[in-house]
Amino acid sequence: MLIELKDAILEIRSEELPVSYIESAIEQIGLLSKKLLSEYKIHYDSLNTYATSRRLILLVNNINTTEKYFFKEIIGPNIQMMRNANGEYTELAKKFAVKNNINLNKINNNYVNKNGRYSLNIKVRYEKIEILLSKIFLKILKNIHFPKSMIWNSSKFKFARPIRNILAIYGRKKIKFQIANLNTTNHTTGLHSYNSKKIKINSATDYINKMNNNFVIINQYIRLMKIKEGILNAVKNLGCVEEDVNLLKELNYLVEYPSVILCTFNKKYLVLPRVVVKTCIIKNQKCFLVNDKSNKLLNYFICIKNGISNNNLIIKNGYEQAVEARLSDALFFYNKDIKNKIIINFTGLKNVIFHKDMGSVYDKLMRIKTIAKFLNDKLNVKINNALLYKAIMLSKTDLLSKMVFEYPILQGKIGKIYALQHGESLDIANAIEQHYLPNKYLDKLPDNKLAILISLADKLDTIITNFFIGLEPNGSSDPYGLRRICIGIIRMINTFFSDIRIDYIFKKVIVFSKRNLNNNLEIKNIYNKLIDFFINRIVNIYENKGYCKKEIMAVLSCSKTFFSFEVFNLKIKLFKDEENKKNIIYILSTFKRLNKIIIQTSFNHENYYIDSSLFVNNVETILYFSALKIKKNVLYYMQKKEYSKVIKEMLTLKIPIDEFFKKVKVISLDNKIMKNRIALLNFIKSIYMNFLNFSIL
Repeated sequence: MLIELKDAILEIRSEELPVSYIESAIEQIGLLSKKLLSEYKIHYDSLNTYATSRRLILLVNNINTTEKYFFKEIIGPNIQMMRNANGEYTELAKKFAVKNNINLNKINNNYVNKNGRYSLNIKVRYEKIEILLSKIFLKILKNIHFPKSMIWNSSKFKFARPIRNILAIYGRKKIKFQIANLNTTNHTTGLHSYNSKKIKINSATDYINKMNNNFVIINQYIRLMKIKEGILNAVKNLGCVEEDVNLLKELNYLVEYPSVILCTFNKKYLVLPRVVVKTCIIKNQKCFLVNDKSNKLLNYFICIKNGISNNNLIIKNGYEQAVEARLSDALFFYNKDIKNKIIINFTGLKNVIFHKDMGSVYDKLMRIKTIAKFLNDKLNVKINNALLYKAIMLSKTDLLSKMVFEYPILQGKIGKIYALQHGESLDIANAIEQHYLPNKYLDKLPDNKLAILISLADKLDTIITNFFIGLEPNGSSDPYGLRRICIGIIRMINTFFSDIRIDYIFKKVIVFSKRNLNNNLEIKNIYNKLIDFFINRIVNIYENKGYCKKEIMAVLSCSKTFFSFEVFNLKIKLFKDEENKKNIIYILSTFKRLNKIIIQTSFNHENYYIDSSLFVNNVETILYFSALKIKKNVLYYMQKKEYSKVIKEMLTLKIPIDEFFKKVKVISLDNKIMKNRIALLNFIKSIYMNFLNFSIL
């Protein structure tokens, strides 16, 4: 029998989608469609998802059209209720048979499940594939999630942007369903700016051909290749384009039919720092810079137009005028800033308010100075204090510049350039630029000692002062980006100062902040909130590295005080080692046993001391002296940070503990003996807990 194969296509055409939403959306569509097609036993050869700024597309190739069946279990009443005393079928049985279209003669003891109820598996034919596809497509539409969605009509359906048309076809038939007050269609439109006429689609193959003919390249990979080829051809006699992966990716989803246009700007703007030209042309105009073969910046740039190569001269002139305006302003700001020597005017920061309850930027610099001096001494960075103070005072003076006022993204970068032009050392200039790092989760860390110290002091001040005035993050709200700043602090301490105790740093910096802010809040409350906040961020970071929360918290909460990342990293890695993890599980089983008995008693165990004269059974004495020896060895190996040996030492407690539980009843009529035994178990528990919090595990 020849099996017929058909294609299916779903196109969701909407208003222009944010570029950052698109890749996630098509990934979700792919995963959802694979899952749902599998659930409905629909077999196919391949599945692809495509996208442009205005359409999300699912294409399923070669769907097997053979009718599908599945077995459905029908469960009825108890079998004894199906017949009366005379063996005749009851009314209940008759009604059940009619309802489920079952022959009465099949209701017998051969179809009884373990609960004594009538049970029968019947063969059921699936609905037609086009009906199943309508359900699948509808579920896909309802389950695409975006960072932000909107409602645009009375249906209250949510989507990233208003949906304008839903094309849904199986073979040559339209798949019918309704969503967002829209009925599915068998038509679409071509390039938005070129032709808004409806284009009838007869099949998936017809769709691809007609889209190409109407200037829409649905395949994002083909569009990307077209952009790259166009750029290479445009600059082949000049040099090369400055690579910008993020811009290329953004433009690929902004256009449906890319055309490359080579543009120029006045050579006089080449005196501007490269980063300024880059900001004006790449960041603001979404165009590519062009370099010569020696990587020197040329007065050319490339724009990507959406559409066919008509009116290119008009488009070219428009881009060149926009870039001319931006570069002209930038040159004016640059000359003004250099003339006014803005980089050395740090007293002007007294007039720049950082926050009404935290004072000016100048006040913040004074706090950073205090914190940085403490860190310099405590962390043994060995930076000359005079150099450190100068770098701190110059670190934010570019906030007074016209360039940063117009282009905030240049903060730090332009400060470095101005500092070098006014004769400052490269170390100070690099510190001005790098002390903002890391700004995002994946940002690189500063590689300059001055920058590391200033960045750490700056970020600690920001978090702690925000906590002091009650602006700590709440739920999903984090308007001041404190979670991101916290992750930056963790990454820097973990990388550069992993042997330092964080709790000590926090306590000192909190004291400095309280003194400077003149705040009445208790230091203890701020400290506890801060530690909890940092622990939550550490958990998030290490969960992303593949550790589970229980493992992370078992390490973080094994003692009452925080400790260094060096210790934390060595301990958490134990869970990635197969042998160590297996040994921890063995220890955990022993810990559970003794901890269960300790919890069952209502004594305050901390007030009891072990009295060896109260031992009745020899196994108590053996366990006690074994524990003393093991505690000594554990402390020795912990000081040496040889944690695998700590685990092996703890394992040796298993045998004496097992013997203890075999021969000793902890709950005794003699209150003194019982308390002494509980104290012994609590002593052993403390050996475990000082290494890992096994109660969490």
